Amino acid sequence: MKIICTVIFLFAFLPVIAQYKNPKLQAYISPGITLVQLSNNDLIPPGKKHQTRIGDIFSCGVQFTSPLKNKRFVLSYGAGFSQQHYSFSKYSIGDFITYLFLFDAPNNIDTFKINYVRFTNDYFDVPLSASFTITKPKRNFQLAAGLSLRPGFLVYNNARIDFDYTYNNPSSEQITATKKDYTDNASSFVFTATPYFEASFNTNKNFGLLFRSNLPSFYATPPDKQLTTSTIELFSFTFGAFYSFK
Repeated sequence: MKIICTVIFLFAFLPVIAQYKNPKLQAYISPGITLVQLSNNDLIPPGKKHQTRIGDIFSCGVQFTSPLKNKRFVLSYGAGFSQQHYSFSKYSIGDFITYLFLFDAPNNIDTFKINYVRFTNDYFDVPLSASFTITKPKRNFQLAAGLSLRPGFLVYNNARIDFDYTYNNPSSEQITATKKDYTDNASSFVFTATPYFEASFNTNKNFGLLFRSNLPSFYATPPDKQLTTSTIELFSFTFGAFYSFK
């Protein structure tokens, strides 16, 4: 139902208020780095609860852009795909250094049955953005500031699990059940709002390139309802190409 409502809004309401003069079709890719805050769930190793982990995100898509009547305000909407990764492990580099060099330190024995978990979440995105052109719209080079809204709908998720066989030797049924425990809590819907600056220029009459620097932004919904409490998209950039229908 969320997908249907979002698509209806984008493809029915926005074209009504936009002026189809000098519209563009954009294709883009956008890699980035995220910070994921873990919760205190029992599926997380005791020593890693409430810790912040570094993750990554990659998104791509196509957008249709159209200026409003004053030509400085531009609306963009389209469809895309994004993939997010984050992970946690039972032991850290600090534990390894302590084991090698501090011989009189107490043993840090963790009987948690899993050594490492890496999550992969794939989303269908319906990106929407609004921007204001800072430079004069008729110039070949344009600089704009805007806000990008990215609702994403989960289409696939997976957890790669490495068991600690010192404390646990699971059967195939136990492995399947454990993977289900880790994948069942993935958020079916995520949403983020990202402010950005975008530079674009024409390479010839109809084609051009764009580069976007995205500012840090918070996810309104964490990637996992039980294992994470918050997500920050710390850094990302976007680059792509466009075709102008003028």
